[in-house]
Amino acid sequence: MRLTASVFCFALLFFHSPAIAENFVVFDPPGSTSTIVTGVNTTGAVAGWSFQGGLPLASFIRAADGKFASFQIYSSGKPLSTYAQSISSGGDVAGYYYDPHGVQTGFIRAATGKVTKIRGPIRELRCLSINDSGDVVGDYWTGQRWAGFVRAADGATTIIDPPGASYTSALAINNGGFTVGQFTVGSGTPQGFLLSPDGTFTNITPPDLASWRHAALYLTAINAIGQITGQYETQTSASGYLRAADGAVTLFNPPDAHGTLPISINDGGAIAGYFDDANYVSHGFVRGADGRIEIFDPPGSLVTTVGGINTSGAVAGWFTDSTTSHGYIRTP
Repeated sequence: MRLTASVFCFALLFFHSPAIAENFVVFDPPGSTSTIVTGVNTTGAVAGWSFQGGLPLASFIRAADGKFASFQIYSSGKPLSTYAQSISSGGDVAGYYYDPHGVQTGFIRAATGKVTKIRGPIRELRCLSINDSGDVVGDYWTGQRWAGFVRAADGATTIIDPPGASYTSALAINNGGFTVGQFTVGSGTPQGFLLSPDGTFTNITPPDLASWRHAALYLTAINAIGQITGQYETQTSASGYLRAADGAVTLFNPPDAHGTLPISINDGGAIAGYFDDANYVSHGFVRGADGRIEIFDPPGSLVTTVGGINTSGAVAGWFTDSTTSHGYIRTP
């Protein structure tokens, strides 16, 4: 693996200036007492889920014009807690719900409203990401361990279960059908992987620096040109990670960060995520393709979290104020 010089200097370009133009739209679905946002698509539509008082959790889609569509999976006429995890450009949503026995079960909700339930062969199965072709990735319980999977739009399924793995999860798939995630061998630390559409499995190990031992790598997103982001963790730090399509690696952190977690990378190479400051309070960030980092918090935020960034640079997520959590969209 080839390392760039910025591995050693942790990305020297950053800024947080009140002169940066940014606009926030804060929202909550009707009836929500607490809102969580998990993704945003190219049109600006946002997906997530919300607490509805004493009712089971409901998922929602907020269209770019601000209109909401809430939905839940039902069993025998009763609503079940439903967790939307990802939204495609066409408005298809992937996620999971808890069945009446408390078992996690995957679902795909088409933009038309049609729901396809995806059950695990033994028990639990979670759909975690969907691309614009309708391919879905996630993880499921084999009866002995968690394994990853890719489910094509036609229902054909590929299992991701590397030899010796004790845990595997597929976390993201791009529109080219390339999948990233993480796996652990035995009781070791997590490593990343890249699965190509032709089935080629590439083990992506943490940067091999002699001074950084017991390192873990968590890959969270991949864009259309093959750039991968995630978190690189050692015993003393947790940094943002960027792997170029040619394998070059850059580690980065916002200033004074005490733990950085990139969540999403758009096709222009901009990365969005959040980090903890010296007081372990979370703030949002966007790292541009040029390496510059912008730090942000919606008005009134005490804790800021990120769900995704789209091709226009709009960031969606949620924040907690003095009473509860709300969704937001930040546009540059």
